[in-house]
Amino acid sequence: MNEDTKALRDYLLEVLHCEKVIYMAKQIKTKLSEDINELGKVKEMVRGVSTAKGSIGLGIFVWFAVVAVMIILAGVVGLLFNSEGVELAIMLISVWVIGPFAGRRASDSLKKRREAADQPRIEGEYQTALRREATRLENENRQKALLQPQLNNINQLLSSTEKILKELYGYGIIFPKYRSLIPVAMFAEYIESGRCSDLQGHEGAYNIFENELRLNRIINKMEVVIERLDSIQQTQYMLYDAVTESNRIAAAGLGELHEMGKSAALTAMYTKESARNSKTLVELNRDPYGTLRTKYGQYYHG
Repeated sequence: MNEDTKALRDYLLEVLHCEKVIYMAKQIKTKLSEDINELGKVKEMVRGVSTAKGSIGLGIFVWFAVVAVMIILAGVVGLLFNSEGVELAIMLISVWVIGPFAGRRASDSLKKRREAADQPRIEGEYQTALRREATRLENENRQKALLQPQLNNINQLLSSTEKILKELYGYGIIFPKYRSLIPVAMFAEYIESGRCSDLQGHEGAYNIFENELRLNRIINKMEVVIERLDSIQQTQYMLYDAVTESNRIAAAGLGELHEMGKSAALTAMYTKESARNSKTLVELNRDPYGTLRTKYGQYYHG
């Protein structure tokens, strides 16, 4: 591998690393943001309502009792006034008016007594629910306070890495069409494995990439890569390795955060990548890819 090819390989590996960190950071940021937004939400607490009911049986009993009394009264009135019409009227009124009214009143009165008896239980359940809600809010707000600094860290890492990646792409070494994780991973793999030594030309990385896309040997959509990750290990190894490692770190870190409120894995990653970014920024000031920029400089806008 000649010096130009080594320089191109080193450049592509640096770009690939930035793309990998950004992919991982965005995963963590999305999940942390979702968790923080869901935590500490106040729920409206509604006091319960008694489900006590009256008694149909009691209503019917009172109805019939009233009717029975009224029938007796009707008989007495009929005898006193010798009037079957008055007797019949009293009986009809008792059956269809007084009886139902008395039965309903009796049932409603029973319902009110039962509702009154239910109030201590309902109030007790309501106060218990209020205490549980207060405890939940306290715990979730405490957890939220622990997650927010982690989100701040990931935002800082994402911002600094994106700045470096913008500068690396700004050299104009890679054609704009190919400035994303999948193409860069493939170009790095082609050169690292010896399949080519340049980006351009008939046997260059661009041409190999386009041919493999045309033959459906590789995947160029990130959502499909994520769905079929295990199936690309042989054909897109460096992409598989980058995505797998990012997923592993993100899952381990988020898992620790949810279990313990802090994550050694995320802290180690922040520290390592932040230090690397600081070192890379210093190196970029020395223009380490000047030769490549001269060779591929038609896309340079610095």
